[in-house]
Amino acid sequence: MIIKGSSLTNKAALPTKKLYPLAFDVDAAANNDTKSAMFWDFEAQASDGGAVGLILVNNKDTGEDVMPVEFSLPFTVLPFSKGEALFSDINSTRSPVAYLTRGMDVVGRAPAPMIAMFSSRGPNIVTPEILKPDITAPGIDILAATSQATKGPYETMQGTSMACPHVAGVAALLKKIHPHWSPSPIKSAIMTTASTDMIEAFSKFSYYCPEAASLADFNYPSITVYALSGNATVTRRLKNVGTPGTYVAHVNAAAAVSLTVEPSKFTFDKKGQELKFSVICMVDGGHGPLPRGFEFGDLVWSDGKHNVQSPLVVSIKINHD
Repeated sequence: MIIKGSSLTNKAALPTKKLYPLAFDVDAAANNDTKSAMFWDFEAQASDGGAVGLILVNNKDTGEDVMPVEFSLPFTVLPFSKGEALFSDINSTRSPVAYLTRGMDVVGRAPAPMIAMFSSRGPNIVTPEILKPDITAPGIDILAATSQATKGPYETMQGTSMACPHVAGVAALLKKIHPHWSPSPIKSAIMTTASTDMIEAFSKFSYYCPEAASLADFNYPSITVYALSGNATVTRRLKNVGTPGTYVAHVNAAAAVSLTVEPSKFTFDKKGQELKFSVICMVDGGHGPLPRGFEFGDLVWSDGKHNVQSPLVVSIKINHD
């Protein structure tokens, strides 16, 4: 059985022609096994026990979100699902053995969209009609420069301090191209599209909120309907910031929710034209018990070349008789 994990070690791997016994940390400590690759929380303990390699496994809470760290021993980190497969093999084998291969650079892998285990996954408990989080950026295993001579000039880091520069850099580029944009259109552009070459200024003026407004009709890039009971209608406005064209709505929604977009087709005749549409949400109880919590989908306006995507989030109110 071959199991692929994540590793940052640049140390030589264990010899491929030699298999090493696998032992859990408690078993190895009790037997003082000096030839085992062990499961330890800390490298120092593994080294003291005579381990020649180290395998770390995520628990159920950390799940599939793997954050490899720097160790001097050959090691790998496994997500929860792969760890379960490894444990199953160990528990069904009388004398389990293994070896570790050298880590390889992986290019082009895109784990997004995925929220790191240490980040908030929402929802917005203060104002649930506004989707949060609404913008995320890479913040795991970021190759960063460091002044710590013991680890060399680079190491991988994670956290908000890694994700923020990505968003700040995108915002700075947009501001450079469109110096009159306020934070609102910059955020909207980031939320709704990853293409920046066709983006033009949304407005030459500052954005102001009206004195009274319904959050259901707040012209936010995402659409959230909280505690849906029966049906609800939300409205949004689209402004054409590119060339004239015809856009068609494509809806991806949960089975328990029926969503209708009116109109479902727009034709923009000129740049700067603004059109209004409505999204009608209805509870569809024909697919079994209604789900608890939030259901996710999206609304995409496309002219065949350009796509503008808005996340759709609906929570259904469950009545208890």
